[in-house]
Amino acid sequence: MRLHHLILPLILVASPAAADLRVIAMGDMPYGPPVKTYPLFEALIGKINDAQPDLVIHVGDIRGGRTTCEDAILDQQRIYMDQIDAPVIYTPGDNEWTDCHRNSLGDFKPIERLAHIRGTFFDDPNRSLGAAPVKVFHQGHAGFPENTRLRMDDILIFTLHVVGSDDGESREGGVSKKAHKARRRANMAWLKKSFAQTGDAKAVIVAMHADMFRGAGFKKKKQRWKSGSPYEQIGEALAEAAGEFDGPVLLIYGDGHDYTVSQPLSKTLPNFVAVEVYGVDQMHAVEITFKGKEPKMFLDKIVNPALGN
Repeated sequence: MRLHHLILPLILVASPAAADLRVIAMGDMPYGPPVKTYPLFEALIGKINDAQPDLVIHVGDIRGGRTTCEDAILDQQRIYMDQIDAPVIYTPGDNEWTDCHRNSLGDFKPIERLAHIRGTFFDDPNRSLGAAPVKVFHQGHAGFPENTRLRMDDILIFTLHVVGSDDGESREGGVSKKAHKARRRANMAWLKKSFAQTGDAKAVIVAMHADMFRGAGFKKKKQRWKSGSPYEQIGEALAEAAGEFDGPVLLIYGDGHDYTVSQPLSKTLPNFVAVEVYGVDQMHAVEITFKGKEPKMFLDKIVNPALGN
């Protein structure tokens, strides 16, 4: 099913005759009891494999807010990612670690859950996930192997470990202010270093979990972050870097569970497009195709055959 009614100048909705680079993005799934949601997720994986993309991106929240944070739940998602034929890059969401202190989720220490995620999904930080992993660069030397970067054709792609729920800033349960600030500094450094590596790249894809544009922290009319917002620093840094880049910059994110295509910084950044992926009950994916030497972006919907449109 193609997406219609998009008016953004950087995006077209008709399927291209030939694809230069095809990326499929998803996130905030699978949510709910495994007996119900895993077969649906398996159906989506099959559809993604049929599409034969060059890369798959999962923007985090690999378990629902009411499913426990136990090892078996998290480990199963690594198994699923490796069943995807294409290379896969994944950036964590808040559900798999910052929220796990709740009694109903197993009363885990979030930092311990993050350590388990790093050991499970980033055990070899030099390679992506997926059945056909590719070499990636990473920030493991600084203790953040989940921040990865790679280049495919003329497109630079990197992840930032920025999560929903105020980036974990307001979460109790073992995430110290020191640890939070260290992750924020690491994200800022990785953002700066990644844009410094663009070279002759024609476009940039940035993937994170957080929806930085939702709620009172982002002033939509003024198109800027409120002073003191958990996302102010990284958002402003991303905006500055995108403004200095001569080409399209695509932000892929999740958290809100509502498929959205927007230009939230259109007044100053006409080259910046943000795509929020499907999620939760809408267990579909988004296909982004970059076409041409001066790349245009084409969007399409990967419909889960177990759900229909």
